[in-house]
Amino acid sequence: DATSADGTQPHPFLTVAAGYTAVPAGGQIAIAAGEYAERLSLTRPVRLTGRCASLVTLRGAQVVGVDRVPLTLSEGGSGTVVRGITLTGGSAGLLIDGAIGVEVVESQIRETGDRALQLDQGASVSLRRTLVAGATAYGIFSAGSALELAESVVRDTRADAAGALGRGIEAECSSLGPCGSLRLSRCLISGNRNVGLFLGGVDTEVV
Repeated sequence: DATSADGTQPHPFLTVAAGYTAVPAGGQIAIAAGEYAERLSLTRPVRLTGRCASLVTLRGAQVVGVDRVPLTLSEGGSGTVVRGITLTGGSAGLLIDGAIGVEVVESQIRETGDRALQLDQGASVSLRRTLVAGATAYGIFSAGSALELAESVVRDTRADAAGALGRGIEAECSSLGPCGSLRLSRCLISGNRNVGLFLGGVDTEVV
């Protein structure tokens, strides 16, 4: 019953968005098992914690028949932590625009109609023990941002509608100047249609 929902265990919020509205900056939203059709845009940092990625899915909601991204972080969302959640849908999975210090842990971004993860405007994100699979065009696209992957997998990126691309990870300089960085540690990049790893001037470390 939405009228009695207050975020407590007996009366949980019915949507993740409702929980985000109620929680203060730096607070935690514990997400119960289920699939949630959401379009979250985070402008302050929180900890989004699902029971586990196999049980908790955020699927981008449709708005006027158009698939939307389930999770977007602007600069104000710096420091957000995403743990134990699957992001999916007909659009991209996770867009990070200027937010820094973002962590994605023990999660999945998979079967997306566009790139699974995109970083822009000097964003920075760390993926740990995370699966990126079945994206379209790009598994991960990073422009002028800092990207770190540890113990993670990027696989099975498909071509776009024109039959092009299908790149696992592309990291390049921003059109505004900065190039950013890429660090890979104990990762698997496999089965991507075009190339696994495409680099354009970024500082890169593979260990």
